[in-house]
Amino acid sequence: MSFTAKVKKTGQVFNATNEWETDGSFGRDAHDLVDGKLYGGHLFHTHQLRESADVVELVFTGIEWATFKAEELQKFAARRIRLHHHPS
Repeated sequence: MSFTAKVKKTGQVFNATNEWETDGSFGRDAHDLVDGKLYGGHLFHTHQLRESADVVELVFTGIEWATFKAEELQKFAARRIRLHHHPS
């Protein structure tokens, strides 16, 4: 399982796939954003094309593995995300 979030500082899209407990032990697949947890997953280098009530379209030029504290993330509000790859 995973969830999609935005990095508060940069606005980049982050797909959280794993979560760790507050004591640093590996928890499980990521299911939801919970304060105090650490998340690992795919950080997309993106910029936004369009946004509507249902769909956000983004172009991404690359992906990297990253980890963030829950407090550095916010849930992505869009119901659907369309990603378009554009190599740099």
